[in-house]
Amino acid sequence: MFSPDATLHGSASSRGGNPRRRQRRDSTDSARQAAPQRKRSKLSEETFAAPANGGIVEGGAGNGGPVVMMNGHAGGTTPRYEGSPGPGVDLSGAAAMLDVPMREKKGTPGAKRSSKGDGTTLLSKTGSYAVKLLPGMPEELRRSPSENYRASSITTRPYAVAFTHKQALVWDYTSPIFNPSTTYLDLPQPSKPTNVLPLGALVCTGPSAELGLVHILPTEGKITYWENLESAQSHHLFQERTESVNGDVGGVLSGETIVDLIEAGHAGYIALFSTGRLAQILLRDQQGRPSITTRILRSDGFDGPRGILSGFKSIFSTGWKKDIAGVVTRPSATKGQMEVLAATNSGVIQAWDIGWQGHQTFKGQADCQEDLLNPFRTIPAPENKSHHQEQLKVLDVALLPDRAPHDNTLRLSTARSVVRLLLLLSISGPGTLRYGLAEIDISGSKAQVGRVVHLHVVSDLHLTSAPQNATLLVPSPGHTAFVVLQHMVAIVSVIDRADSPDTQLLTDSGRHLEPYQDAIYFKDDEEVSFAGWGPELPKAKSDQSSCVIFTRGCGAVRILANRPSEDERVTAKSKMEQAIFFGSIPGNVLDFSRRPAIEFSQEEVEDAAWKLSCEIRDSRSDFVPKIMVSMDQHIQFRMNALLSLAAHVRRFYPPMSRATKWEMMFIAERLNAAAGVWKAYDTENQNRNPNDPAQRTLLDELIMMMTKKENPDVEIGEVDAVRHWFARSIRHMDWLVPWSINAIKEILHHKGKDYRLLLPLISQGCDMMIAIMENAYAFRYEHKDTFGLQDEPVQQDGVLAYYAFEGLPEPWTCNYNVVKAFNTGTGISRAIVLEPANLTPEDAEAWDPATDPVLRNVVEDSARMLKIFCRVTVERYYWLVAQPDNTKKRAADDLANEFIRHQRYVHTMGMLEMGMFDQACEVAEKYKDMRLLVDIFMNQRTWVMREKAQAEQGQFGSAVVQSVEVQKCLDNLSRRLKRYFTDFGEEWSAAFYRKHVRSNALGSLLEMSSVDQEGVTRFLRSNAQLARTAWVNEVLVEHDFGAAADCLTRVASQQETNLWCEKVELSVAKLANLAAAKHRLMRPSDADARCAGGNGAWPSEPARRKLHARLGRELGLASLQERVFLHIRPVMMTAIDEDARVPVVMNAFGQERAAAGQGRLEELLRQGVAELCNQSVMSTWSLVDLLTLIDQRPSRGEAPAARARRGRKTWDGKGKTGAGAAGAGAEDICGKEFYLALEALRMSGEDAEMTRDLMLRLVWKRCFVKDDWQAINETQRKTDGSVGESLRATVLYETVRAVVEGGVLEDKSNYTVRFLSPEEVVGAGSSQKDIRVRFPAEDLSSEIVKDNMVDDARLQHYTAKCQLHHWWQHTIELARKDKESDRERESEETKTMAHMLGVGEKKVGRMVNGTRPARPARGASVVVAAAATAAAEAAERGGRPSADKDVEMEM
Repeated sequence: MFSPDATLHGSASSRGGNPRRRQRRDSTDSARQAAPQRKRSKLSEETFAAPANGGIVEGGAGNGGPVVMMNGHAGGTTPRYEGSPGPGVDLSGAAAMLDVPMREKKGTPGAKRSSKGDGTTLLSKTGSYAVKLLPGMPEELRRSPSENYRASSITTRPYAVAFTHKQALVWDYTSPIFNPSTTYLDLPQPSKPTNVLPLGALVCTGPSAELGLVHILPTEGKITYWENLESAQSHHLFQERTESVNGDVGGVLSGETIVDLIEAGHAGYIALFSTGRLAQILLRDQQGRPSITTRILRSDGFDGPRGILSGFKSIFSTGWKKDIAGVVTRPSATKGQMEVLAATNSGVIQAWDIGWQGHQTFKGQADCQEDLLNPFRTIPAPENKSHHQEQLKVLDVALLPDRAPHDNTLRLSTARSVVRLLLLLSISGPGTLRYGLAEIDISGSKAQVGRVVHLHVVSDLHLTSAPQNATLLVPSPGHTAFVVLQHMVAIVSVIDRADSPDTQLLTDSGRHLEPYQDAIYFKDDEEVSFAGWGPELPKAKSDQSSCVIFTRGCGAVRILANRPSEDERVTAKSKMEQAIFFGSIPGNVLDFSRRPAIEFSQEEVEDAAWKLSCEIRDSRSDFVPKIMVSMDQHIQFRMNALLSLAAHVRRFYPPMSRATKWEMMFIAERLNAAAGVWKAYDTENQNRNPNDPAQRTLLDELIMMMTKKENPDVEIGEVDAVRHWFARSIRHMDWLVPWSINAIKEILHHKGKDYRLLLPLISQGCDMMIAIMENAYAFRYEHKDTFGLQDEPVQQDGVLAYYAFEGLPEPWTCNYNVVKAFNTGTGISRAIVLEPANLTPEDAEAWDPATDPVLRNVVEDSARMLKIFCRVTVERYYWLVAQPDNTKKRAADDLANEFIRHQRYVHTMGMLEMGMFDQACEVAEKYKDMRLLVDIFMNQRTWVMREKAQAEQGQFGSAVVQSVEVQKCLDNLSRRLKRYFTDFGEEWSAAFYRKHVRSNALGSLLEMSSVDQEGVTRFLRSNAQLARTAWVNEVLVEHDFGAAADCLTRVASQQETNLWCEKVELSVAKLANLAAAKHRLMRPSDADARCAGGNGAWPSEPARRKLHARLGRELGLASLQERVFLHIRPVMMTAIDEDARVPVVMNAFGQERAAAGQGRLEELLRQGVAELCNQSVMSTWSLVDLLTLIDQRPSRGEAPAARARRGRKTWDGKGKTGAGAAGAGAEDICGKEFYLALEALRMSGEDAEMTRDLMLRLVWKRCFVKDDWQAINETQRKTDGSVGESLRATVLYETVRAVVEGGVLEDKSNYTVRFLSPEEVVGAGSSQKDIRVRFPAEDLSSEIVKDNMVDDARLQHYTAKCQLHHWWQHTIELARKDKESDRERESEETKTMAHMLGVGEKKVGRMVNGTRPARPARGASVVVAAAATAAAEAAERGGRPSADKDVEMEM
């Protein structure tokens, strides 16, 4: 191989035997001489085509088989050749023997079908390979799984041999019999259990292919050969006779053992020593008789005579202490020779030619270590990139089929020119260990490394060193390699890839298309271990590559690999299928609990898991039986598969997306729902006649309607539509829900309302719908952890929390049709119980759930239907709300409104009508619908009270018994009421008390204080509409006068519309506030006693004072409005009826705005007048508009003298009303309108905070334009006194004088009333922004803005043409000057009055100040007022004033 000279020398030496002896024909000559005896075959263009089996040459020396290459190994226990004859066997007979299997194509169909019943157990299967457990195993080995033995097989015959320390057992390992016929041979020299197990192999001998056996003791080198096992077994009964031949391997060194035995065809066997030496073992002599001869293979090429020291020389010349990784044999290019190739661990390939006569020729060696390591360096180690520290080790070697040359005419001559080897390698570095396969082509003296395969599937072993018994098998036809490692077998494709553009692109880019590879793991425990292995020949017309693995504790395992395609790869789906369907097989020797070494993308894992789930659900997987005797078991089988899939994916693959997990959960839910429906259907059919169409169930009808598009195939025997639907169409499980309702409606339409016929169907429909949903939701809650959803907030009823639906697919349990069907079904079931129609008198009398079991079932199902309806509706609402689509969000709002306001209420109250009080309460309690719960409770209590009244009246048979039962019901209601107050707290109490309010039972509400005083008080305080009742509760129950004052204040300011009622409420509130102040001054013990039963939460003193001030302001506003009313009252009283009041008042006080053409402002005035005439509570805005827009004219109710006599005190300049205003029928405020408007602003509350500044500007603007400043500005020929009198006659002066005299400007707490110049008020109310605060409507606000702009134009004219800004300053100065003058005059008059009366000035001052009007008339004497005051005081005392005083007063 390596040197042409060596080849020639080996050929010559092989003929150098005895010259007198007739030359023995070799196998080639025998084949050549036998050729003329055969019938001449026809030649065609396919004669010289490349063989389909990868270049296997037939007719060579071997065990009669078509394969002539033999693969061996070191470190293993059995040979791995693919076929070779025994030594010295005539190949013509072997070829004739192998012609028999070729005739299988003439067999009968029955014979082909019988192969399916081979008794094997399928352990694993994918589209690329299958693993089967063979049944045939000797009873001794099966009975003792821990028995230590070494096994091997022969490729040409389906037999295996197992060596124990005492026996050799030979049996047909392919036999379908559990305990096959076994040949037992006692070993001539049994070994101890502590010794190494014997070696041996089966030998196919003679033309009849009889089985022989060779046996070797590894440590002693003794050899025993039985030529015929049958005769050996028969002679074994007679100890004196033997059929064996004994021999030994000479020169076994101390500590040296034989580790392997490799078949070499007609050249015998090759023995591999632990020291690396090789020895040829011949089993026949030159005459063909059984004989044992051994020869050590030498690496020095010497094959001549040996001397006395030649034995020692041969030992050291063969390569002392070499680490041989593996040995393979094949027919040599030299006729009659066998080629032996040995690979060392360091990557050195050695070659010999050997013959059947014992001649040997060393052909040379090649060192391939660097060439082998370089390709692996292109891809750095995962954790270590230091390439120079990596070490390569050859673990085993195998032969690959010869490639056919492109020129078919040269095929025969070049078939053996190239040797193709496949090496199993390990590449180790610091902390890393990788495996690979390398293909080497050896041609002549050259060795070229070809394709390199990285074994990713064995990277998860994490070994720190290479295994000791790594084995490489390449069975015929050579497209797949089997790598046997520790408790695993790797399957790797070794087919040649065809050149294609894609392959070329990958090569140019530095990447390679990885061949198919996968791993089969065996259980890694003490009970399971490899005892041997061997390749197998493919069956006729089969392209499968197979091998057999003998395992201790299990038996023989066959692995069959299909020819892989170029783009075939391991998929995540195939790995999942293996783990799911085969991992649960009892006693399976394979281990599926290991994480796959191949990394899959998350997208591929999710897609595979989802597709596999769908296939399991629909029984479309090849691993799911299409039919079982029990459909319940069939569904359970699929359910277990889905659960195993979920657990497997969760454990061994990266986390899947949340949506995919839920998709898988939904699939499993449907399956679990189907299980519940089938059980109910199976139970229902137990009492039915299957042949009676009238006894068909509702499910039969539904499936008949639903399977019109998916009818079962009757031609193949699918006659049961129901079972077919449960096997193939469970994906439509949610269809059963709406179809149940549709079927009932259809039956109603065609058969009429025959309720006796309809009631069973409704019962079946309800049972089926309930079974579907309850099983689905229960499965979701119980198995969420299995599907990796342990962090999902799944509630106990199976529904997700409202915040967890974002990003999820639509749950099938709450799709639109399901929700609608449950709504309709709940209504139908309730209606048929409560409102049965067309019943005969007999049926109506018997229509009682207590006596009719079907009707009772419908009643019970109605409650369950309602609960499920609420559940699916809530779930659908949660899902719709979580969707980004606005359309779905709107649909969610519509669904919630319809469900809460109508559907749930109606259905639940219907449960109450059917007497299911507890079930109705459960629904309301679950969803905390307090309104519904209160109505249920109140209706039940009303019914119980009515029953009690009837029982007391004796309307029942036993009134005493009935009264006792009614009292029990009342007691239960009382306990339930207390529990509701405890469990639901304020939610329940608020709804409960609102029910009393709606029922006009406020008295009962106050009586509830004895049960829930705190709740009643909290409810009344929280509801502003109940403030009138709340202040009574505060006074009578809580004794909290401060809270009572606050309640009445809120009522008066926010709710009251009548002016008189507002004043009363404010007055009572002020009184309660004063009472609260009195309680604060009491001793704490007394205060606590006063508020016994209350919460004792008295308001703080600052809060009480703040409330007191607020009450004062609001009472002032009410009094101010009353003064305005009294001003217009005389005019209003002239109207003939109430409808004419407003027009009459407007004719008297609204002419100016009408004349100015300010229509919108006139409307505002009219609105204010209407409110004033109706004594309605006016807002600050309305009151200011009324006072600033009304015409200034005196009241027409009385003459001025009469008005003068009306009371002593009318206005004090501070907005206080005197006795005259309170008791008279009219009051004149003419000239004070704008000042009163300012006072209204000052007393306004927080509601006017945002617009107070705008209102102040409007008041001053309207005040400025009220007077004719053009006439005032014309001062020609007028005296100063005349000009001053003209200025004092203006409305502006009256307003400024009132402000100055009222002392508002000196009040530091006043931030509202102040002087504003004309420039500051221009534009007030003349923009949309200002007016829209009060009038949002654009059409109305724009008109008001136009009217206000008219005032702006007039004001700007007065400012620009009439010097209004100067007159404004003069008015302020004049008002202040007049105030000082009046004060000085009053001081002089006081002194004069004190002198005249003979009293002190202070007393006179008190008399004057107590009687002085708001602003005394100019020129009037204060003395007159004082005199009138004195007269009034005397009258009050019941006496007359003294004569002196009368005289003085008259003076």
